[in-house]
Amino acid sequence: MSYGKSLPEAMASVLKGNIDGYSISKMSKSDQEFLFGLVSSIKPKNCLEVGVYSGGSSSIILEAIKDIEDSFLIGVDISPKHPYLVDNDIGFVVKDNFPYLSDKYRVHSGKDVSELIDDFGVKFDFALIDTAHMHPCETLNLISILPYMKSDSWIVIHDIGMFYCQDNRIQSRDKFASKYIFDCWQGERLTSEKCEFFTIPNIGAIKVENVEDNLERLISLLFNRWDMEVDDTILDSVRKIIQKHYSVANVEMFDRIIARKKYISALVKKEQNDKKRMVNKVKRYVKSILNL
Repeated sequence: MSYGKSLPEAMASVLKGNIDGYSISKMSKSDQEFLFGLVSSIKPKNCLEVGVYSGGSSSIILEAIKDIEDSFLIGVDISPKHPYLVDNDIGFVVKDNFPYLSDKYRVHSGKDVSELIDDFGVKFDFALIDTAHMHPCETLNLISILPYMKSDSWIVIHDIGMFYCQDNRIQSRDKFASKYIFDCWQGERLTSEKCEFFTIPNIGAIKVENVEDNLERLISLLFNRWDMEVDDTILDSVRKIIQKHYSVANVEMFDRIIARKKYISALVKKEQNDKKRMVNKVKRYVKSILNL
């Protein structure tokens, strides 16, 4: 079944634009239409977006739910301000271009979703994850929001094909994060039929079911090599969510993985510092010889 649906012409025109060379939307036309079509089809009331950026995808979700009574979208972005257009707030596109959608929209910036989601006090019908695309970011995002999703709700995951080039070569070894969580999910899944940027689908959706089994798979993904550092505050927030909502076995597995990652990270940093000291020692020696 295809969930693609064309955006209103005015919105599509805005999202194709750029400001100072930066694209307003990071989604291709087909990705946008998949998102718009799916949300229009399932008609969620309580929506969550993790990774807001300019607010292009927020605009699409809001447009799809605008006629649903009491519907809303909560956007969360770890960046306090737009990462490139620093004079703009996170999600500024909604207010600046589609003010008629603003009354259904709340944005929380500067904190990770794991630090905020318990305070929202709602169960969500729909969520979109579109964050760093570097492991383990998306895995931690999904672990964090799962307890707050309604059964049989849908979570859209963007950039599941980001690691691929148009000529079928691996683009980047550190862009597998979204693909990891999409591929490991056991249950109903959907993808777009095409993507203009890659040769494989770049957006997909998973249905929230078999949560306990899927959580174990997600935590196991954390054994994979991490492509980014994660602040201890975020790891502590994720752990609290696992401890509150899941089994002791899952908490213990998470603790073992994090302890191992910290141990390895400490070894790597020590090795790097040892190399720097050795290089500096050699430089000093060479300098002393040249000064003889």
